[in-house]
Amino acid sequence: IRHFFLVDPFRIVLDFKKDVDFLTIKKNLKNHFIKKVIVGNHKGYYRVVIYFDAKYLYKLTKTEEGIKIEIR
Repeated sequence: IRHFFLVDPFRIVLDFKKDVDFLTIKKNLKNHFIKKVIVGNHKGYYRVVIYFDAKYLYKLTKTEEGIKIEIR
């Protein structure tokens, strides 16, 4: 549906149109720039939030499998 970048903390928010029902998933990562990923459902869509250690430029590209996120 949409995507946007927020600060404090730095994160990309991705919303996907699909009515699904699942418990929120939180995963802390030991990556050098990705700190945490949270996936949660809302009415009519689900949200993926990727937390970063700093502000990055990003590019989203649709692929046959879904989306590709390039971080710069």
